[in-house]
Amino acid sequence: MQFDETDSRLIALLSENARAPVATLARKLSIARTTVQARIERLEKSGAIDGYTIRKGALSRPPLRATVLIGVEPRSGPAVLARLSALPAAHPVALGPRILRADTAAVAALTLWQTACGDWA
Repeated sequence: MQFDETDSRLIALLSENARAPVATLARKLSIARTTVQARIERLEKSGAIDGYTIRKGALSRPPLRATVLIGVEPRSGPAVLARLSALPAAHPVALGPRILRADTAAVAALTLWQTACGDWA
């Protein structure tokens, strides 16, 4: 299917706002509303327009979450803990002093975090 300049401009306008009224599109393209509607239908049938979607605004996006595992030297532990505790979004997960392997600690910490946040699929 060949696109002319009007088809390209119509697709560009719909890409900006897929909910734009046909009358507004017709006015911007300087063509009749019925012509705009016919072009949209032709573009949909040909597959040039495969659907319509939305872009989520900041309020509808999920909050950013991250899990950070840190190892702290015993002598600097209290200072690091104090600074991290001052961060409003920081949530400590204590694994206890008897964790012997880093990979075990990582799995345990992620398990606790996912259990607390309900992130299990």
